[in-house]
Amino acid sequence: MINGLAAWLGLGERIEGLDRQLKKQNPEPFEDKVSNFAAMDAALAALDRFNLSRTPNFEPRRGPAIPSYAASKGAPLLYQPLKGAQDDDIRAWLAGLGGGSGHEEGLKQKTLRQWLRKNDGHRSFTVLAYPVARAYSAFCRHILAVGPGNFGEIRESLRKNFAVPLPKGAPDQTYDSAAHRAAFLAFLKFLKANFGGQTGIRVDPSWATQTALIQGFASFGSPDVILRRGNVAEGLNFISRELDMDFEPFDEQSDPEDIRLRSIYDAEIEAAARDAYQRDYIGFGFGNWDGQAA
Repeated sequence: MINGLAAWLGLGERIEGLDRQLKKQNPEPFEDKVSNFAAMDAALAALDRFNLSRTPNFEPRRGPAIPSYAASKGAPLLYQPLKGAQDDDIRAWLAGLGGGSGHEEGLKQKTLRQWLRKNDGHRSFTVLAYPVARAYSAFCRHILAVGPGNFGEIRESLRKNFAVPLPKGAPDQTYDSAAHRAAFLAFLKFLKANFGGQTGIRVDPSWATQTALIQGFASFGSPDVILRRGNVAEGLNFISRELDMDFEPFDEQSDPEDIRLRSIYDAEIEAAARDAYQRDYIGFGFGNWDGQAA
């Protein structure tokens, strides 16, 4: 078609003449141009150009969740909570700094930036919870319980579409430890599919991986220090030395839900949690849950 167009335009002879004048540059085989062709060929063969060996991650990206932050009024200290874990003791301690000055919540980017400017040398921190305990807390508060805080539509979908053996209404005397264990185990298996984008149900921040939540913080500002449940007091002592301040002692409270979790926890529960929260186990080096600390 191009040749016909060229002929119609009277350019045929010019194109043929130009083609005769052009010379191919370096027409030799590629093997003759590279001194270590065999080594290059082997290296390129191992190249994973499309990241096919990478474990796929379909969990949605998170924003910084700034309204959930707690900024102390009595110290240049900012708490960036990981939703889903119990943290009443941390917030109460933060509010008591500086003689009980309290703390600010419900911040927006503008008000947070104002706080950061007013508090030179500020430090921020977050606290990791053990994946099993955090998933169990989300399960009890948002899925199992009926009432305020319950995700009713998700609960019904789990019952009908994902074989999670939840009672139709609030748990009663027929809902024993065996039933509770079966329901939580099924919920953990649902979470693996949920993180993989296979359920059509939102990945709620209450049970999202802590890896994804911390990556979301980074879109505004990563925490200076990542502490772990069971060692929060030691971490806060470190931060107090960084700020050259004397903080009030922190009395870490045990999570009352841990007692019931301990009664149903076993190797199968642990394996299901590891399967669902692989990113957190690998990224943060969690071992088996011992009912006390991360």
